[in-house]
Amino acid sequence: MKNFPTHNDHDKRLTAAGRSTTEMTEDTNSPNSPLDLLVSAFSEHDCLCCGPFEGDFGSPDDRILKDKMVTARKGGECHLCGQQIQPKERIRSMAAVFDGELMSYRWCNACCAAMAKSLYDDGEAWEERAALRR
Repeated sequence: MKNFPTHNDHDKRLTAAGRSTTEMTEDTNSPNSPLDLLVSAFSEHDCLCCGPFEGDFGSPDDRILKDKMVTARKGGECHLCGQQIQPKERIRSMAAVFDGELMSYRWCNACCAAMAKSLYDDGEAWEERAALRR
């Protein structure tokens, strides 16, 4: 005979993030909160199409080594807004050589959404996120 889950069993089941669905809806500051799920509903392709350093002057030898969307393994600071990146958050990661120096950059999920949106709003979303650092 197969055991079917009861109502109480449903509350005990964990999501992929390791938290119950009740905890997810109550904690709006978590990387898996309903608010963050809305923010993450952007085109990663559009995010990658946005050139974060477009228009900056550099040397002819400048080049981008890596520019991709990844899942953060550890925390850190977002290059644009300065807010903390949480582990397991979808972020943009870039490694480049600028002025002969190896540089690495990471942008949080909310800034990635702003990059994607900035392709269509003349950069307003990007500027709003940048203002958070100031």
